[in-house]
Amino acid sequence: MAGDMVVGNPAVTVLMTVYNGAEYLSLAIRSVLSQDFTDFEFLIVDDCSKDASREMVRGVVDSRISLLCNPENIGQTASLNAGLAAARGTYIARIDADDVALPGWLSAQMACARANTDAAVISLPVVLIDATGRVRKLQGTCSVMQDMYLRLLTHSPINHGGCLMRREVVLREGGYDSQHKIAADFALWSRLARSGYRICASSHVGMAVRVHGGSVSQTGMAVRREELKAICQENLATWTDYRLGYKDWELLWGLFYDLDNFPRADIASAEAVFEKMILSRKPELQITDAVCQQYIRAVVRENFLRSCFRIADRLPVVQWLPFMARGILWMKAVRAVHRKVIV
Repeated sequence: MAGDMVVGNPAVTVLMTVYNGAEYLSLAIRSVLSQDFTDFEFLIVDDCSKDASREMVRGVVDSRISLLCNPENIGQTASLNAGLAAARGTYIARIDADDVALPGWLSAQMACARANTDAAVISLPVVLIDATGRVRKLQGTCSVMQDMYLRLLTHSPINHGGCLMRREVVLREGGYDSQHKIAADFALWSRLARSGYRICASSHVGMAVRVHGGSVSQTGMAVRREELKAICQENLATWTDYRLGYKDWELLWGLFYDLDNFPRADIASAEAVFEKMILSRKPELQITDAVCQQYIRAVVRENFLRSCFRIADRLPVVQWLPFMARGILWMKAVRAVHRKVIV
């Protein structure tokens, strides 16, 4: 596949890491090379794949592609840092080897970057797809920094797949933290925000992020929990007066990361901890009570609906329809109460 020759340093380095990703790699590569924005280099870091990944990359004839082969398997975080060090673009655009870049991805991201020259990261909404490519859901993002601060207290509001980063800023801040094997992107966004950098988002749905494979191992889940806890604790210490206890984190973990298995009896307690945490934000963030309450209501509403669908999935239709109808009426009553409190 022929491509345009990039003369000098390109505007963008599209950075992909791959490890045994041959199953979806060809589609991912084609989706990048077919973008209407062409001023990019496509840097692919192979982390000692044992399948045909390297051969597939070498088989694509396009001057924009560069292949960097690690001498040994070092993991994705270290591979991303190797890519950052080798990249030549002003911006870094991320895609994984099993994702699909949608039409207009790079042009929309660059248009947003040109309109927000002070932004260190440009996020974007993405669609989540399964192993067969079927769309499962739209995963949004947020672009207002006040909203970003609130969401960073418990999870990453930035979609790593498809995001655009200013390379100079990311390198200045040390790149991805090598201590994080799973949540390195969340750690990076948090560090940038704590350092005062602005993060914004485009409205263009530019990436299809593939969610597939078996369940996470117990070891992997334990590592993920500890990494997320450490990041959240640091964000809380920076932006709130709340101190996270062991029981608090267990409740927040269930609420945001394991709701399907979280006891329904504990949801109210978890939401109470979440509300106290959000309302303890520091004054210098300049986030009003109304904005905090709006976010709290959104989380409560989403968790209620998810728990309803969890129960409904196990019941015959004749049983879950009345249950959902009662749930909708209950949510209307809750919203009415919240409106009176805010007024």
